[in-house]
Amino acid sequence: MENLKQIIQKPVELPETFNLTGKIKDQIDELSFNSKIEKIKNNIYGGDVFQLVLSERFQSEFEGDLLNLYRALRIINPSPYMYIFEFDKDLSIIGTSPEDLLKVQKRRATILPIAGTRRRGKTEIEDNELEVNLLADEKEIAEHTMLIDLARNDLGRVCKHNSVEVTEMMNVHRFSHVMHIVSRVEGELEDNLNCIDALKASFPAGTVSGAPKIRAIQLINEYEEVGRGPYAGSVGYIDFKGNLDMCIAIRTLFADRKNIYWQAGAGIVADSKAKLELKEIKNKSAVLESALKFAGVIDENFSKFTSNINVKRNDEISLAEIEQMNPDKILISPGPGRPEDSNISLEVIKKVGKTIPVLGVCLGHQGIGICYGAKIINAPVLMHGKTSQVSHDEKTIFKDIPQNFNAGRYHSLIIDRESLNGELEVTSETADGIIMGVRHKNYPIEGIQFHPESILTPQGVNIIKNWIDQ
Repeated sequence: MENLKQIIQKPVELPETFNLTGKIKDQIDELSFNSKIEKIKNNIYGGDVFQLVLSERFQSEFEGDLLNLYRALRIINPSPYMYIFEFDKDLSIIGTSPEDLLKVQKRRATILPIAGTRRRGKTEIEDNELEVNLLADEKEIAEHTMLIDLARNDLGRVCKHNSVEVTEMMNVHRFSHVMHIVSRVEGELEDNLNCIDALKASFPAGTVSGAPKIRAIQLINEYEEVGRGPYAGSVGYIDFKGNLDMCIAIRTLFADRKNIYWQAGAGIVADSKAKLELKEIKNKSAVLESALKFAGVIDENFSKFTSNINVKRNDEISLAEIEQMNPDKILISPGPGRPEDSNISLEVIKKVGKTIPVLGVCLGHQGIGICYGAKIINAPVLMHGKTSQVSHDEKTIFKDIPQNFNAGRYHSLIIDRESLNGELEVTSETADGIIMGVRHKNYPIEGIQFHPESILTPQGVNIIKNWIDQ
């Protein structure tokens, strides 16, 4: 453990660049796709399957460090499961999966079927409208119901009689680019069976294959042009106590030395419309395409300002050490957590910020608020992976920045405008009055609530450049 701690606390090593060297290509021919949907529906009407999950492949070429791609995917699509495996030069797996395959904890097995999809809305109101529309869609509800029954059947093969139950029924969970209907099915394992037996019973997931599974898999092999490989497989761990936690390898990229590919699927049922199923596939692919583009931007943005940067954790440096470093500027980074729990960050703002320029981003911005008498409250709307138009005072970091620029937001807390006591002035805000920036009236201290490094903030590089140059 001590060795592991030392490795974790080592200075940050900057990754190499990552760039796509080719266009993003897919194998989708709309006429061919429509034909497949009709054939699958004929299989359904003919009694072969109730549902089949058809996937399409996307691919491109790349050069550079896949760690940058993983960083981008974590930012754009934070999920319950996030992972990067570099087995050798012929296979790397990078993913942020929203979906459990199977959990076994203290002999209680859990499956969370996810099926039924809508894109995320641009506002909370649109999100709510899309959620209502999703839950009113008979096709989506029928598809999801079949997968609940499939999960019950899978667990019924390895769990005690009458122990299998649906403990969560058709709730909508929101992710960065899409929302899904999610349920929870649980049961107690038979005394003579273990987590491996449960894994055998539930793999592959019905949400990525169909029902009945064996016939669905046979038809997938017939209709999909290339083998899936690790896509829709599983990533996770088994511990020494017999617990297991496995996710489904979706929202996941696969790379060799220079090629990278990913897949996305849609569940086809009797009521499916080809146009909507294709739209679902493209919506699911969009998050991975965004990450591929953002991975280059992360490196590009960082490399513009890395002439002499020293990165320190907020629990590994003292004020005396900062004074000895004699920095030109200090950036207080985003969270997680609350600013009160950010170790030395608040002291740096209060003491060092009087003489050395400080920029606080997200959590750092909230820390500036606390240091100068403001309260931190819950935002009226949780903003994770969403954009807002931001207006500003055109001064300092906002010099030559267009009014009402788009800013990427990842936060649930904000500075309470009513609690400002006169030391801080508001420099930028959203149309509904949420503070997006503050500046101290006497000290070189600025804060911004949005993320300038995000792909959702096209003016972010210019804002950071203004801060560095001023």
